[in-house]
Amino acid sequence: MRKIISMGIFILLGGILFAYGQKILIPKWNDAETWYSSDIVEGFYAEKRDSLDLLFMGSSQFMSGLSPMELYKRHGIASYSLALDSQDTVLSYYWLREACKYQSPKVLAFECQMLFQDTPSVFYHRKNLDYMKFSFDKFKAIKELCSHSPNENMSDYLFPALYYHTRYQELTKEDFTEPFKKKECPYKGFVFLNGQVKMQYQGIVCDSEDAEEISAYKLKWLQKILAYCKKKKIDIVLVKTPRVGDWTAKRHAAVEKLAEEHDIPFLDFNEKLLYREAGFQDYVDFAEAYHMNMFGALKLSICLGKYFDMAFTLPDRRKDPEYAAWDKDLRRYEREYQHYERTACKDFYRCLDFLTKKDDLNQYRAG
Repeated sequence: MRKIISMGIFILLGGILFAYGQKILIPKWNDAETWYSSDIVEGFYAEKRDSLDLLFMGSSQFMSGLSPMELYKRHGIASYSLALDSQDTVLSYYWLREACKYQSPKVLAFECQMLFQDTPSVFYHRKNLDYMKFSFDKFKAIKELCSHSPNENMSDYLFPALYYHTRYQELTKEDFTEPFKKKECPYKGFVFLNGQVKMQYQGIVCDSEDAEEISAYKLKWLQKILAYCKKKKIDIVLVKTPRVGDWTAKRHAAVEKLAEEHDIPFLDFNEKLLYREAGFQDYVDFAEAYHMNMFGALKLSICLGKYFDMAFTLPDRRKDPEYAAWDKDLRRYEREYQHYERTACKDFYRCLDFLTKKDDLNQYRAG
């Protein structure tokens, strides 16, 4: 009997050490350069169960272009963005299933860029999956990726130490201490980008009768997302954030047709009229061609907040004592916003140019 107990203890300790060793080797994506991907995922798991009414999913355009804390500040909407770097549609589906194990969202907002973007590299797949808790859904996601991507294999995902074993040469103190830190994401999946690039962009005229084809593979997983939302009685909204260069009237037409077929709303903020109504300015609101900065995110958040408030019956959580921690997170968010606002301009001439036009932005901050 003692031998059995000793063997059990040995196996248990071995398992704990093995799991800890894997966590040590997995990269810590918890800074601006890596878009805080691991913090966003672990912060989601730290949220109180069934406390979120609205979820955002899709690509990194939502990470930098939509601030859940602005929705809470202005409408009391409790939301979280699980959009991650180049989140392929198949991963959005499995993240939706994962999220619904912990939350009961009433609305899902889905960013449409990845319906047309090539399947991302292994690096982005890992940023989406490495910090997801292990479950049968994660196993199925891994199996699907590996069956569709010949350069990937399941063992590397199931046992990350196999994939990251060469990292032992670059381990730092943080790699050993990070697994024990309190997990939180006070900005609820939002990533501050404070750079400014002047773009020649006023939106697009969406009058094309020709629609770009959505690949059968992407469409398959979007259909699964729609079916799962219907099963869970989750309303879904398709959204396209402003994006310069590769978003076209034909892509708009493809998503619009899809939305009409399924009787769901589609908000394209590249559409010239909606772009203007939101108040976007090409000299203020872009960090680069594909991503809004914090000023653009403010405007998009205000527009979407008003839309969600009018289109859906979402509770106002601001006076709910169960959300006192959100009030603390909001104060932290506002301090961070003010800090980034002060440091947004890198040189005198750009700062002068920004300050001369800042009155245009103040109306949105006060909104």
